[in-house]
Amino acid sequence: MTPCAAFQRGTWRHVDYLDNDGIDLDKPVRIEVAVTLPGDGSIKFDLTGTSPQVRGPINCVPSGSLAAACFTVRAVTDPTIPNNGGCFRPISLELPDGSLVNPRPPAAVNARSATIKRITCSMLSALADAAPDRDAGAQCR
Repeated sequence: MTPCAAFQRGTWRHVDYLDNDGIDLDKPVRIEVAVTLPGDGSIKFDLTGTSPQVRGPINCVPSGSLAAACFTVRAVTDPTIPNNGGCFRPISLELPDGSLVNPRPPAAVNARSATIKRITCSMLSALADAAPDRDAGAQCR
């Protein structure tokens, strides 16, 4: 059984914003996540709808979104499951090319930590409705 097999089937969404990218100060940066649990134990995080890459250094490389997804799965699943490839194998990501979460070079990415934290909170918040008894995202809303 995979870590997410016990969750109900469905798709849950959450949208949040970073205040700006550090350059365009009046332009909020959208982070949208749809979390799909098809019932086969897999989990898909789709960030379609997230802002296009920005001029400021908050663009997030794909490994940052993967780290957020791995943390999210660990936060809402059984803590006795070992941290190994089998735990993370059910995770898949949809990261639109040229977006904040999959920017094209030479995108500025040096200050992506704030973006990764906001992605993580968005993932946790989306999953809160799928697993209300394990709402690790309460502090994010």
